[in-house]
Amino acid sequence: MSLQRRVVIVGGGVTGLVAAYEVQRLIKTHGQHVRIDLFEGAPRLGGKLFTERVGPFVVEAGPDTFLKSKPAAVTLCNELGLDDQLVPTRPETRQSFILRDGVLTALPEGMSGLVPRRVRDLLGSPLLSRRGSMRACLERFVRRRANGRDESIFEFAARRYGREMAERIVEPLLSGIYAGDGRKLSAAAAIPQLYEMEKKFGSVSRGVRARSNGLSAKTAASPFVSLAAGMGSLIERLESRLHIVNVHRSTPVQAVYKRGTQFQIDVGSDSVLADAVVLATPSYYSAEMLRSWRPALSDELNAIRFVSSVIVSIGYTPTPATAPRHGYGYIVPRGAGTEVTACTWTTLKLPNRSADGSLLVSMARDEIKRTLGIDEAPAMVRVSRHARAMPQYAMGHLDRLARIDKMLSSEPGLFVAGCSYRGVGIPDCVVSGRDAGVQVVQSLELTGPR
Repeated sequence: MSLQRRVVIVGGGVTGLVAAYEVQRLIKTHGQHVRIDLFEGAPRLGGKLFTERVGPFVVEAGPDTFLKSKPAAVTLCNELGLDDQLVPTRPETRQSFILRDGVLTALPEGMSGLVPRRVRDLLGSPLLSRRGSMRACLERFVRRRANGRDESIFEFAARRYGREMAERIVEPLLSGIYAGDGRKLSAAAAIPQLYEMEKKFGSVSRGVRARSNGLSAKTAASPFVSLAAGMGSLIERLESRLHIVNVHRSTPVQAVYKRGTQFQIDVGSDSVLADAVVLATPSYYSAEMLRSWRPALSDELNAIRFVSSVIVSIGYTPTPATAPRHGYGYIVPRGAGTEVTACTWTTLKLPNRSADGSLLVSMARDEIKRTLGIDEAPAMVRVSRHARAMPQYAMGHLDRLARIDKMLSSEPGLFVAGCSYRGVGIPDCVVSGRDAGVQVVQSLELTGPR
């Protein structure tokens, strides 16, 4: 009889849960018994994904949607039986804004991430001068970059679309996605899909057009979806499907070492041995766990910088007279004199987020009063603080990942996963968790039916 193998997953956010789910799925296929333990330091699972119902309001502590063009999250929802819960953003209120000089100015229709689906939609936009919009429309005539030097997102956007569009449209949108500085973030690491479009099509505009299959901004389906009961339902369903996983909440891991051919995981005053370990925690947590054993790897992990964020959810009932009636919200450019980076009008963005006659917004009350003229007392307020939550893929990030991968290759059975590395969105985390699960099972060298 073969000895029982053991897998330890550290981190109970979406990446760690998906990794556990994938290992469970694959070992069932192999027909062999493996013990799976998942350790989470917090009292609940899900990390930033948490949904709370407060009276008539559905309040998200973190992301409220995910991209369906990256299919991993949609595929996972289908596997988990959540396919009938997937809801698109409201098409009838589709519009986003940038706060410019204190005025909400509409973004061109059909924005696809940081760039427009059709560059001619930039013509006449009040966000750009005539000269700036004409320069942006010449993007398809700009040659591919000749050298392979890493460039920032700002450099990439300015080279392809002109400096004015980079400053007035790309930079503000970027702050809403990464909460970062586009002059410091690596284009190849942070926006690889646009980077690859230039290589494949010779033009980002042609690549976006090909991906949209020629659909106009008005007829194209929304690229974002959510779950009817909130994003927390994904965590709840994942947890319910972990039938053979031993989940340990409020159980932080202090350190990971090598002990013979296995790994020793120090948990409080106790320790466990495992044949494979997935560190599905932010890279700085993983760095601390590895510091005593692998200091060079720890230094590389710790060098990935993070920024913190706070989500202030405010609900009104009934709807204030000056509340917006159209649009999803707005982005605030860097240097606008406020700590607010974005505001989402959740009730207008997604269905079933508040009772009829109510409005849910995510911003501080002074921002609401200054921008929308709303001074009424809110019916609901929730504050979600996320310390060191958003990784910043700085220049040289891909080179750092190559060094991390090389160091990990010398320790078979040890894996890192999560938003710290190759994508910050929910679909990226799902992919990272799946990949880690596959690598774990491969490292165990299980035999039996496949």
